Amino acid sequence: MNSAIPQSETWSSIHPILYGWSKDKKYQVILQNGQKLLLRISPMSQMERKQKEFAAIQRFNQLPHMMSRAISLGSALWEGEPSVYMLLSWVEGESLEGSFPGLTPRQQYQAGRQAGRILKDFHSLPLETGFAPSPEKKRRSMLDKLEEYKASSHLRIAGDEKIIQFITEHIGLVQQGGLSSCHGDYHPGNLILTPEGGIGVIDFNRCRVGDRAEDFYKLQFFGKECSIPYSVGQIDGYFGGEPQKEFWELLAVYCAWSGLYSVKWAEPFGPSDVSNMIRRRKECLEDYDWFRRISPKWFEESKGAVWRDSL
Repeated sequence: MNSAIPQSETWSSIHPILYGWSKDKKYQVILQNGQKLLLRISPMSQMERKQKEFAAIQRFNQLPHMMSRAISLGSALWEGEPSVYMLLSWVEGESLEGSFPGLTPRQQYQAGRQAGRILKDFHSLPLETGFAPSPEKKRRSMLDKLEEYKASSHLRIAGDEKIIQFITEHIGLVQQGGLSSCHGDYHPGNLILTPEGGIGVIDFNRCRVGDRAEDFYKLQFFGKECSIPYSVGQIDGYFGGEPQKEFWELLAVYCAWSGLYSVKWAEPFGPSDVSNMIRRRKECLEDYDWFRRISPKWFEESKGAVWRDSL
């Protein structure tokens, strides 16, 4: 290993982390005193983006919740290549996604409620001046990606014209209301069940300023398939009651858009990921009745469930 990262001489060992969809190289670093850190390595071309990401993590770190905490960022020679390094604290525990089989539905729901309260605190943080994209730019980006999907005939689904029409007719809802400091990839795979039974948050590399619904639509594609009680709990914990119609409408737009484009997005990761996203797309269309409804069946059908608190 050829590294110029400051204080790397205090590292006792370093172990690659091979899971996840991030293009960063990730490692668990163990210091000589036994402390664990997370190291992320990115190409030097990503320096400006990583500086913004690091600053965003520092803003999230103003909150008292368990999460990855910013330690240092800089340039270094890594494996012979000029690179950007980011060192973060290590969140001890097990992936919440992998912990669900050992939890009762009630415990899964309570974990979701805690995750929802954390997310609400994230969204309450003041926004960085000038950091938010314009609504026009955001909507255009989504529509451009939808065009990529439409041009990929091998990925299209019969009858998708109805979904495309739903998206284009409702795209004006995007960034129509207030914006929030979003994690950007908030789902059980990026949450940690700590030894104390709390929830820790990791992987802020997709953090952004955007609609709060952007931190909910992955419940449909990743949360719900792990645990419906958790997914319901995240919504209940965030809102403390029935969400307003405006939230459901905007969330439906993001779910419809992601349901189509995510299959195109998965292509570079290989046939297995494409197949999984096709399956999730099918489930999304069923849950939303091809977007003839604005809230998913799994949420509506959970009302009155024995594991769910009265609101």
